[in-house]
Amino acid sequence: MKTNRMVRTRSYTYKSMAIIGLVVAGLAMSESARADAYWNGVSDSNWANLANWGGSGDPANAAGSTIINPANNPCVVSTTGNNTSADIYISVGLNAQLSMVSGGQLTVAGSLVTGQWGDSLPVNVSGGTLTINGALILGNGGFGGDADISGGTVTAPGLSINTTRGATLRLSGSGSFITSISQLNGINYWVANNAIIANGNALGWVVNVDTNSSPGNVVLTAQHRDISWNGGTSSDWSVNANWSLVEGTTSGNTVVTPGLLAMSPVISTLGNTTVGSIYIGVGAGLSIVAGGQLTTLREFQTGIWGDSLPVNITGGQLNIGMNLTMGIGGNGNVNISGGTVTAASLDIVGHGSIMNISGNGQFIIPSSQLEAINSLISSHSIIANGNAPSWLVNVDTTSTPGYVVLTAMPSKGTLLKLF
Repeated sequence: MKTNRMVRTRSYTYKSMAIIGLVVAGLAMSESARADAYWNGVSDSNWANLANWGGSGDPANAAGSTIINPANNPCVVSTTGNNTSADIYISVGLNAQLSMVSGGQLTVAGSLVTGQWGDSLPVNVSGGTLTINGALILGNGGFGGDADISGGTVTAPGLSINTTRGATLRLSGSGSFITSISQLNGINYWVANNAIIANGNALGWVVNVDTNSSPGNVVLTAQHRDISWNGGTSSDWSVNANWSLVEGTTSGNTVVTPGLLAMSPVISTLGNTTVGSIYIGVGAGLSIVAGGQLTTLREFQTGIWGDSLPVNITGGQLNIGMNLTMGIGGNGNVNISGGTVTAASLDIVGHGSIMNISGNGQFIIPSSQLEAINSLISSHSIIANGNAPSWLVNVDTTSTPGYVVLTAMPSKGTLLKLF
């Protein structure tokens, strides 16, 4: 098989890079008769299958470097005991990609380099262990070439990120990157300039720079901080500038306060998610409109420290992973006049808190909560159409198996009058 000429005919020298005192030494490479091992993926995606390699045919014993070339299949490391004899380069083109998955182990004798000859595909690490004895060098030729670490561990004593074309180190999930403490100044620079980011720079996520748990090293992970609404620029929930990080917190809770401009947040876009609980504070409210979607993986609480303004759902979706608790420390109503609210359970504590269902709004809860729902309806804690005469809460136990769907409907007498 003829090798990619761009990759094989090599007479190049890395330019040393200094960023905030970080110097990556030039890795000079001469045009000697060295045989590279290059990926062709002709059989499958398995790194350990030597039939997938051309050139010297074995990365562990190659006289030259290991090149991840365009191929029939992308390269995946899923087994233990894999090694290279020198550097790894990620080339350019279809399936020129390296991935690490759970159970995979790869030790690189030299450095791992992306973006040398053009924009390369990301190095994806979703599990396993990637040990680099040299440096992780991203975007070395001034091209794009990210590393996405969503699981597992990547270790390299050196780190270089050439941001000319936006090369980025992306951390998420349980992934971690470990490097020498000598890289700390560069890391702080790249974090401040969004060359190292957490969870796609999503709201409330930060890069945790840990200099204590591994002596002599820096451990980078994605961490979710508590965030507090400030409404500094608008009422748009999805605008990061409207939120403040709560330092020293790691639970990922979201606290809605009245805000600097007295604007309660409005959710009008899809995909808004919090990993912690949502608390509606004193004098604060929240609205979800058509096209809006908010998901919390834990609890949603109103009136948490005193009377809060109503939570108004006129459209869209509010998905609560655990309990919807209303009025725990003061009044905290929920008005559902459109859209859908789902929760694992419901607790309306008191202080006059009410769930008011009207229009085409609906509240959905598991069937196991039916007895509690009937009790709340009987006590007028759940009402229909503002408790207007001849309106009632419809308790539907059949349309959605395993769930109870609550809606507002006119009584039979009202329907007769309408017709």
